[in-house]
Amino acid sequence: MSVLEEATVREATIRVTEEAAATGKHSLKFSDAPGQKVSYNPHLWYEPRYLEGVMEGCFALRVEPGAVFMLRAT
Repeated sequence: MSVLEEATVREATIRVTEEAAATGKHSLKFSDAPGQKVSYNPHLWYEPRYLEGVMEGCFALRVEPGAVFMLRAT
């Protein structure tokens, strides 16, 4: 997994937290902030690099007013 955060906007982060896990004890918290070069930062991506077969995944998502979510699977 790779995370992209802009160094000049320290409030815009992705962190592991214990604040609001749907199940278990941990979740990822995305914190947005003004002043970033692109609107989709901070963001993360995962490239499993499978050459064949089927990969199945699931997750719970909690969004607050104004949040924008995008998932790209290819």
